[in-house]
Amino acid sequence: MDAVPFLLETGGIAGEVEIDPHDFLRDLRSFMSRRRGDVMMLGEVNLPHKDLQLFFGGPDGDEVQLLFNFILMQSIYLGFARQDARPIAKALRETVRKTDDQQYANFLRNHDELTLDKLTDAQRKEVFDAFGPDEDMQLFGRGLRRRLPSMLDGDEQRIRMAYSLLLSLPGTPVLFYGEEIGLGDNLEIEGRLAVRVPMQWTSGPGGGFSTADPSTSRFSPMPISSP
Repeated sequence: MDAVPFLLETGGIAGEVEIDPHDFLRDLRSFMSRRRGDVMMLGEVNLPHKDLQLFFGGPDGDEVQLLFNFILMQSIYLGFARQDARPIAKALRETVRKTDDQQYANFLRNHDELTLDKLTDAQRKEVFDAFGPDEDMQLFGRGLRRRLPSMLDGDEQRIRMAYSLLLSLPGTPVLFYGEEIGLGDNLEIEGRLAVRVPMQWTSGPGGGFSTADPSTSRFSPMPISSP
């Protein structure tokens, strides 16, 4: 579920409206669980950890089972920029679960900008300087519109290290399509779409995605680093 804290909009409804988004999430969880016992809800909730807990359902754990861990993700990039594991360790200590059926989804990239909104201005600048120093690589003043392989200059060993860390963290690892082959971004495409390039199936012209003339296509994948 996208943007879970903003899931319910009450604008335009006359009079005072009392709608609790947590009541809705509990009802949705109950509805889905009755129909299929192994169903799971994955939510985008980019909030500090103390607020994040509310969307698990607190100690009852009766809302969203799996939440993206934005705080840890941003701390990982700060740790990469500093070549220092302490920001990652701090974020892990703050990652708390109240029940066994609550879990965090760990990720390094998604289909939007790499948001760094929970870092301080000084910390964000450290990450910008390390992985996106050009203004064209930045977006909304808070994030980077680059894929991880591009930020690491296609260095296979550094890319492997980053994903090895992701896969070894407590929680559920989530990969953005193309990460498994080192797919890069295309900064010639505006905004967030720079990272939403077509999947590159081969190393040939068009990446195996299309045989169309590249000059007529809005999208064109960036060549991946050699294995």
